[in-house]
Amino acid sequence: MPIEDFITSFPAPLELGTSIDHWKYEDLTRILGRVYNDIDLVEVLNAPNADELLRDLAITISHRGLVVFRNQKNLTADQQKFFTHRLGQLTGKPQESGVHIHPINHTVHKEGEKPDLEMSTIARNPANMLSKQSGVVAGKKTLKKQSVADGWHSDIAFERVTSDYTTLVNKVRPSTGGDTVFASAYEVYDRISPPWRAFLETLTGSFSPVGYSPNPEHTHLYQVARGHPNNVDQSLTAEHPIVRTNPVTGWKSIFGVGHHLQTVNGLAPDESEHIKSYLMKLITDNHDLQARVKWEVDDLAVFDNRAVYHTATYDYDEPRVCLRVVAVGEAPALDPKGVSRSDALDL
Repeated sequence: MPIEDFITSFPAPLELGTSIDHWKYEDLTRILGRVYNDIDLVEVLNAPNADELLRDLAITISHRGLVVFRNQKNLTADQQKFFTHRLGQLTGKPQESGVHIHPINHTVHKEGEKPDLEMSTIARNPANMLSKQSGVVAGKKTLKKQSVADGWHSDIAFERVTSDYTTLVNKVRPSTGGDTVFASAYEVYDRISPPWRAFLETLTGSFSPVGYSPNPEHTHLYQVARGHPNNVDQSLTAEHPIVRTNPVTGWKSIFGVGHHLQTVNGLAPDESEHIKSYLMKLITDNHDLQARVKWEVDDLAVFDNRAVYHTATYDYDEPRVCLRVVAVGEAPALDPKGVSRSDALDL
């Protein structure tokens, strides 16, 4: 598809209100992340002005990329799903967009109950992953991976209509390690010179899961619309612009980064790999555009997939479990009148 098919005009960026100005917070870094230590999201959801609070929170998340709420032990699974979906509803996502349904990874809350299709259990047991993470294959030591940059991604970038907001709630944490690292997609765009920005804004990419190929025996698992009527069938392949505009903020970001991006369209293979490598290098070489979340049990992280990338850190020797809800937003698009984050904030 030509880039013209991804050009659009969004309404004016949303203005942040004052309803959560009294919430105390700490910023994780100068440009990315915010932590609220004393806010109970159950109380927020039950507040008389809940929609006003959630709208201002959603705009804040889209500005900061990532927000962490500590100790959300009272939040139920249904409330987590409602919260994640409501953020997008209150900031203008399409009416058809709901909560993403992963084709195969669902959560079973109680033994014997039907799986919760709108929630995924992100569980890693290092005992079952030695060949991938610890440098051991078939009982023999081998060299550890010397780069784990292939872990960076935006959630469900392989769908035709991608995610706006994701929530993760930690339920089991290892005694050490198991953090999640985030990087600002706004800041990656900011680090690129204007001529290169202009070139990248003419490009699209093809996205699909790493190593995925459709299995005819599993076709039935993919016939349910995955949070949007266009997210159906077994292809799990989509085209998106390399540069997109966040309709909430009006800021441009680099979307074509991470392990879901397979190729930059219209270029020779070496050129495609060069751009993929260059954009990834901007993340891995610049720790000042990254923020690291160190989990405690019942912490909730909520992030805007249009504004950040993230990756797990497989540096632990004990089980780790998170419950994930991914809400579907709009199809990625580029609004030419969008601006960079630094220009918008006059930095």
